[in-house]
Amino acid sequence: MHKLFFVFSIGLAIHAQTIHVNPYGPANGDGSSGAPFNNIAAAVARANTIGGIPTILIDPGYYPISDTIKIEAPMTLQGSEVLQVDPQGWPTGVVLSGERRLVGTSERR
Repeated sequence: MHKLFFVFSIGLAIHAQTIHVNPYGPANGDGSSGAPFNNIAAAVARANTIGGIPTILIDPGYYPISDTIKIEAPMTLQGSEVLQVDPQGWPTGVVLSGERRLVGTSERR
């Protein structure tokens, strides 16, 4: 008598969502790479609602913040690096700006 054993494997992948922010994004951006949010507050508000641990990729730029931003769920805020490019437009590997700072002040602009 032969016994047949079937093994079923169910893989559950936790899909970590990426939210994009660019200061030149459209006013009605949705956080995708093609239509990024144009402010950090909108990205954080979205990340607070989607579950998991989303990553917010923040492109270089100036992001004025006039109201309190409440981080109410786990998330990663990650800045982007600006690489030097050669005359043909290819990246050289040299990082032109790598500093990441989020600064809160009481100054309103």
